[in-house]
Amino acid sequence: MHGSQPVGDLHAGQFTTAERQCRIHTDLGRVQWMAGRPEQATRSFLTAARISLGEVRDRPSIKNTVAETHCRHPWVPGVRELAAAAGIAA
Repeated sequence: MHGSQPVGDLHAGQFTTAERQCRIHTDLGRVQWMAGRPEQATRSFLTAARISLGEVRDRPSIKNTVAETHCRHPWVPGVRELAAAAGIAA
């Protein structure tokens, strides 16, 4: 799948539904965020949003992480696009 980031032996293309493909990216984004890697987390969340916007916009835990990333790391490439996709005001 275009834009997939492999996770161990897993990759989004292995999953048949958009929800599952999206979930691998949101899970990866959370791990990257907890590891102090906001750039990578932003890329993962953006990929998830492009697959299924609702998974980023409508899941409170993801939306909160996106808001925190936007607030704490506003210079990260793509973070403004991600915040807009999640419905977070600038």
